[in-house]
Amino acid sequence: MHAEEIIISSVKCSIYKNGTGASIIYYFTSHNEAEAVASRLRKLTGKIPWTLVCIHVQSWNDTLSPWKAKGSGDETFGGMGNGTLSWLLGKCIPEVEKDCAYEKRFIGGYSLAGLFSLWAFIQSGMFCGVASVSGSLWFEGWDEYIKDKKYPAESIVYLSLGLKEEKTKNPLMALVGERTRIQYEYIMRSPDVKDHILEWNNGGHFTEPDIRTAKAFAWLIKNNSLSEKSTS
Repeated sequence: MHAEEIIISSVKCSIYKNGTGASIIYYFTSHNEAEAVASRLRKLTGKIPWTLVCIHVQSWNDTLSPWKAKGSGDETFGGMGNGTLSWLLGKCIPEVEKDCAYEKRFIGGYSLAGLFSLWAFIQSGMFCGVASVSGSLWFEGWDEYIKDKKYPAESIVYLSLGLKEEKTKNPLMALVGERTRIQYEYIMRSPDVKDHILEWNNGGHFTEPDIRTAKAFAWLIKNNSLSEKSTS
């Protein structure tokens, strides 16, 4: 699938389009999965129009962590998420959307990008929905952050996790199942979230990330398409 490549303040973005208008998704990724996700997404959505903005992340742990934290062993997170969000809202979105009006704006990602996307969704209020795919909700301090948080009005939320992800000897990573369930409880109780899902996938954290991500984005797009039809 062909992509338009642009550089926004030294950050490479690959933009895939399936028609024009309708939904736009901002997708943070550090791997060579952008084209695979876009191709699978087209197969899952057919003729429903969408735009996928794949943002290529260089320093994964630093760029996508909302605050400084410790990981497993010597792993650290630099907490540069505020800067990343400022770049997204102040530079990336205005540049990408300057020539096209979209009905709905979404954000999503896999692993730590899933955590960042959920944080950006809550923090900014600038997105109609989010997909946190196998999100790193074990992240230090996340359980405290999500307490009493408000969500954008009439928004939709997709969460997923692999069935084996919490079955690990790593005590930090093992928190991901419990944290994901707690997060979903908050979402289900929120009067601002109009639709939501927690989907359990087979396998561990590294099982078919492109398939899981495309499936999540398809849910956002199809949900938006159905809501548009119901109001027309």
